[in-house]
Amino acid sequence: MIVLAFDTSLARCSVALWRDGKILAHRESPMERGHAEALMPMVNAVMDEAGLAYAALSRIGVTLGPGSFTGLRIGLAAAKGLSLGSGAPAFGVTTLEAVAKQAAPDSGGRDIFVVLDTGRPEVFVQRFAPDLAPRTDIAATADPASLLPEAPVVIAGNGAGRLRARLGVRCGAHFSAAALPDARAVAELVAEKPGGAAGGLAPLYIHPSYAKPPAPS
Repeated sequence: MIVLAFDTSLARCSVALWRDGKILAHRESPMERGHAEALMPMVNAVMDEAGLAYAALSRIGVTLGPGSFTGLRIGLAAAKGLSLGSGAPAFGVTTLEAVAKQAAPDSGGRDIFVVLDTGRPEVFVQRFAPDLAPRTDIAATADPASLLPEAPVVIAGNGAGRLRARLGVRCGAHFSAAALPDARAVAELVAEKPGGAAGGLAPLYIHPSYAKPPAPS
């Protein structure tokens, strides 16, 4: 299986090409904006590095959110376009799933508690079992410490700093270096999905979207 995956959901743009358990090529660049200009050159670069044609792709993977309003739409539009052009089905994963996947090697059998910064007083949180099965739904909260379980956990995500100073050694918490979603984790997650999970790509928002079409004149 060959998977092309990318993430444009937050303050980084990343692309990875995965084949049968190995990353063939990877590109990433930190950015608050500019994903639209950066994504397709990075996609072309990883395909060229691997020497593969788009027709060789088995699956395409993309992050669904939660994340940046504009960034999510850029990634989803690219995934749908590449899927149509290549014939490879497109699959989505959440940003919190991707971070949990990256933190899994640090878990040591503990649950993974992902905290993502939203740019607001609230953060997005979700708890995963060591095998990445969700223990909870995604929640938005200004007090992530109140949702921590009593059992030891690994804390990951770019919002983990909000907990580090407050917790200290409470709950036996450990902190992972995994901060933002990475396309390599997206590719691995997509490779593991059942075939019927493709399609129906739509941005995932925890809060309602505040963007509205213009009023008719």
